[in-house]
Amino acid sequence: MENDPGTHIADSALESSERKRSSTRRSSRGRHHTRSHQANPRLAVIIILLGIFLALLLVITVYLGLELAQVTKNANRLATELTDAKLALSTMKPRQEEAWQGPLQIAKEQPPALIDMQFDKVIPINKGYLKNIMFSVVNRNGQKRYEYRLVFENTTPHQVYPHARVTLFNKSQTQIGMDEISDYTELAPGESRSHSALMTHLADQEPHRFSVDTKGGVNLPSP
Repeated sequence: MENDPGTHIADSALESSERKRSSTRRSSRGRHHTRSHQANPRLAVIIILLGIFLALLLVITVYLGLELAQVTKNANRLATELTDAKLALSTMKPRQEEAWQGPLQIAKEQPPALIDMQFDKVIPINKGYLKNIMFSVVNRNGQKRYEYRLVFENTTPHQVYPHARVTLFNKSQTQIGMDEISDYTELAPGESRSHSALMTHLADQEPHRFSVDTKGGVNLPSP
């Protein structure tokens, strides 16, 4: 029975089957080990890329934070400058209006237009208490001089102190002479009085036009 061929064949088949299962298990463990070794580098690459992304995200966040802080600082500075400018403008406006009062007052005192010069003829003015004016050419010490005669008339119910300014201009309307009359003798209501004088400070040019201006005059105190 020990040398039974059937028993021997069965034992051989059993051993062969055992060897095949052992080989299969070793092959399976080898494939599993190979897959594990292949998965580890991929995971490392993913972790490295994720770290790089997080680092870039941190850098971008810090940069944007610094830019936002700078923009906020500039906005606060501009708001402060705007407030200061508005304050300065509100302060300068009254000063500007006050500065314009001088030129405006002078402009109000200037005559609206010049009058053509006429000699030995009464030129009506009728401006305030100044009724008319007449110019004459006279010879004084061999020199041609220009004389004027003003007539004042007080048509107001108050006493006045006549004050007038006569200005001469050449052809190009450039001022060449001027004279002022300040008669501090009172002029009663309804009274008229004339005043004659030679033009002073006259340049060596022939006058072609003139202007007459009066200022004050009503109830002015004597000096």
